[in-house]
Amino acid sequence: MDKVTRCFVAALFISIFYFSVNSQPCPSYTHKDDAKTGVQGSLPEGYFICTKSGTPGIFKSPLKTFNPVLIPNTSTDNNCHSLDLSDDGKWLVYCVGSKDLESKVYVIGVDGKFKTEISVQRPNFNGDLNSTEQIRWWRGSPLGTSLLYIHFTQNFRAVKVTLSPNAAPVKGLDTLIGDFPRGSYTLSFWSGADAQMGVYGNQIFTKLSVPVAGSSVSRTTFVTIPNNGLGIAGTADIYTYLNDAPCSQDPSGSYWGCGFAMSHDGALCLANSGWIGSTCVPNKKTTSTFNGSTFTMEHKGFYITKFMKSTSPKILIDDVIGNSLYGVSINWVPSAYRVGTYSEMNDFSGWSFSNSNDYVIGEQIGRSGQKGIWVVQWKTNTWTLVTSPNNMSTTYNYPVMFITDPSAVKNPQEQKVSLAKYNTLQKRTISRTVKLDRNTTGFDVYSIDGVRLWSYTRKCANNDQTVTLPSSVTKNKAYIITFINAL
Repeated sequence: MDKVTRCFVAALFISIFYFSVNSQPCPSYTHKDDAKTGVQGSLPEGYFICTKSGTPGIFKSPLKTFNPVLIPNTSTDNNCHSLDLSDDGKWLVYCVGSKDLESKVYVIGVDGKFKTEISVQRPNFNGDLNSTEQIRWWRGSPLGTSLLYIHFTQNFRAVKVTLSPNAAPVKGLDTLIGDFPRGSYTLSFWSGADAQMGVYGNQIFTKLSVPVAGSSVSRTTFVTIPNNGLGIAGTADIYTYLNDAPCSQDPSGSYWGCGFAMSHDGALCLANSGWIGSTCVPNKKTTSTFNGSTFTMEHKGFYITKFMKSTSPKILIDDVIGNSLYGVSINWVPSAYRVGTYSEMNDFSGWSFSNSNDYVIGEQIGRSGQKGIWVVQWKTNTWTLVTSPNNMSTTYNYPVMFITDPSAVKNPQEQKVSLAKYNTLQKRTISRTVKLDRNTTGFDVYSIDGVRLWSYTRKCANNDQTVTLPSSVTKNKAYIITFINAL
């Protein structure tokens, strides 16, 4: 079979598969017809933080009632963006300055105390001045408390930060985490401040430009940092789809979305779709008609999936959402807001998970129409406006939230599992190091009462290996549960 024939067969297969997927019923986790608005007073106790367009500073408000108060020591900060809260909700990281030029990075207590500039690596050549448009707390970092940021448009870097209850943050070592070379057949980040990224452990969820069929195309991308987060990610550590085959065709030349977020435990990835998914998903393929006008449904909701590791099976990009092995939820806004193009009105994006996996927060913007901040309880698809209703003029951006009611915070990593099914050879009190034989691909570390504390996996299990556990794990008395490679 010659090259042309192979390309035709591959394209035909993808076209047939695409048609069959889009003609099937929507997944059971599609929340389109059950979308509803909630009551702000019914939200759990907590607060959210955001910026106010045209006004310097950063504002904090209770979740249950809208009462925005300027966070002290931020009143002179213009163009704040890339906000993110620490796991305990006590520290905020953010950038100050133009999204298209160099910006400064600050860490501050949510009470306005101990504001500290965290210096980061700067570009050393023209054309990449947007080096710190994106910065996030690196949750689950093997380096300890750290921030992960975009350096140039093709590097990830991390900087350690020491946090103390009654002292200013202290910057530590700055480390290269991802290195993607420039030039043809390579890739670079789309580092727009509204694009966002999700980070946990050895996982990064964002948008990259990647080489496909001799040209650069955009992709919603999963990056696995090697050596469980201690290595430097490169092109081999990016999950590739079947669509990335040389003969692949898609309607836009690119499959990508925006508004990327990751749950605090790394279990869930959330984004606006763009072209991804069938017409079950609020995206550019799906349309709605109102008063004689037809609109695409991009930015009229979001989807949630599992993280795709670089070693995960290759599937079509639509299947990341549509296949129940990978897809988790498809969430549409209430029907009243399915009007207007995404840039005109009802543009929902800027997503961020709370410290509870059940709640996300995002912004509603656009040139016209209502603007505000919404909290979404995605399992029930309940959308609750937490800013003033009928607001047509004030734009709020970059929202993050924290729930202070512990009964409302029930994340997967906190749920207990029964260890009784594991035999005595598979569980033992942990030591500082764990020896893996050539048949063992990884293990989980659990506390005595069954709470998962840490996980380790490796790509290749063809040799013996000794793994050193982080001190945060070894201080707990725990069990090791090993998983044996069936091969």
